[in-house]
Amino acid sequence: MITEPEGVKLAIPICYDVEFPETARWLALAGAELVACSTAIMQPYGYVPWKVVPVRACESQIFAAYANRRGRESD
Repeated sequence: MITEPEGVKLAIPICYDVEFPETARWLALAGAELVACSTAIMQPYGYVPWKVVPVRACESQIFAAYANRRGRESD
């Protein structure tokens, strides 16, 4: 689903969805200009926000915002 607050076409996938090239591409083809994704990523997947998300944005020619939860789950 794409919403348009303040004139920006915004898509809001969740967590793992943004890691797949098909999701980002489909959202871009549907008209999204910005993909804003919330997540609860943990180690050892720290590479996702630094490598995977920027690549998805570049591949699909869209902007991406990726927000992680704060705090700890365990030791």
